[in-house]
Amino acid sequence: MGRKNLNDILDILPVVLTVIIGTFVFAIASHLVIEERFPDKLLDLWNTWDVQHYIKIAKYGYGALTVDGRNPFRSYSSLYSRSLSSCSHIFSRIT
Repeated sequence: MGRKNLNDILDILPVVLTVIIGTFVFAIASHLVIEERFPDKLLDLWNTWDVQHYIKIAKYGYGALTVDGRNPFRSYSSLYSRSLSSCSHIFSRIT
C-alpha cells in the first residue's frame, strides 16, 4: 500500500511542479508588463494587487474594510454565506 501511494505521488509530481513554476513565470511576466520592471524580490509578486485586502479581511473581518468611510463589503459576507447555503441545497438534491 505504501509503494502504491509513493508511485501515485511520483506520477503527479511533474504536473504539480509545472503548475507552480508556470504560476511564477506568469506572475513575473504580468509584473513586467504592468509595473514595467522586474520585481525586487520574488515574494513581492504576491504582495500586489488584492493580496493586502485579503490579508486585512483574514485578520479583521469584512467590517474593517472601508472606502471613503463606507464599507463596500458589508453585504458581501451575508451574500456569500447565503449563496453557499443555496448551492449546498441544490447540489445535495442532485447527488
